[in-house]
Amino acid sequence: MSQLKQAIETVYANIDGDSSYVTELTQQMVGFKSINPAFMPDPENSEEAACQAFMAAELQKIGLDVKTVEAVEKRPNLVACKQGAGGG
Repeated sequence: MSQLKQAIETVYANIDGDSSYVTELTQQMVGFKSINPAFMPDPENSEEAACQAFMAAELQKIGLDVKTVEAVEKRPNLVACKQGAGGG
């Protein structure tokens, strides 16, 4: 079995093993008004930053390194990485 296929199967097994967490996390994420401010009549009401902060905290809880990269002013992207075992 290829490493990619094994990794995918591991992810699916973890989701199946704790589906209540996945469901709760999804419900919390969609609860944010994370609309692109350019498409909102009142851009200050966008909850993109709050959603990113929530997701950053969740990703850190499971051991990922988290950072933001601001590709567009005031609209950063959330990036999460897991250090591999290969030393790269």
